[in-house]
Amino acid sequence: AEYVTEVRRSEDIASYRGAVGIAQRSGISLHWSFEQSKAFLRVKCRDANKWHISLSPSVVSKIKLDIDRYPNVETGGYLLGHMNPIEERFIVVDVIEPPEGSVRSASRFDLVPPPDGFEIRGNDGQYLDVVGTWHSHLGDATPSSKDRRTAAEIATADLIPKALLVTNGNDWDALVARRRGT
Repeated sequence: AEYVTEVRRSEDIASYRGAVGIAQRSGISLHWSFEQSKAFLRVKCRDANKWHISLSPSVVSKIKLDIDRYPNVETGGYLLGHMNPIEERFIVVDVIEPPEGSVRSASRFDLVPPPDGFEIRGNDGQYLDVVGTWHSHLGDATPSSKDRRTAAEIATADLIPKALLVTNGNDWDALVARRRGT
């Protein structure tokens, strides 16, 4: 843990902007290497001090493709990745289509819950969590009063913070659903 802290605080880390740190275990030691990557899109959650969502370039592309596929209605789905409560950040590495029964319309998008026992594994074999939802708006990307009510409902039902991302394909905005103190 001390080594990781030293690496994170090193001034050299600034040169790794747009890089992903990879820890490789060798017995009880770790070796860090850095791989170049495209920068993640960072979206600040408007209702929280530090909370934000980091979207991988492939997630941004998938969301824009879905919006292009359904240009006259709101669309959406689930955000997959990890939530880091220390950094107050959602790291989103994939999205999934809305389950059957979800409704797309010109005035709203209704997302049904994922099936019971729903699990996703990433390329590394680790489980990915559903860290929130995303949906499009046909106009501006500002969360609506319905979006705010949904965030409040999620916050009362779930102890773990969840992200609610809103976009029109060009602009991005977000809310975080969390209980007070989390």
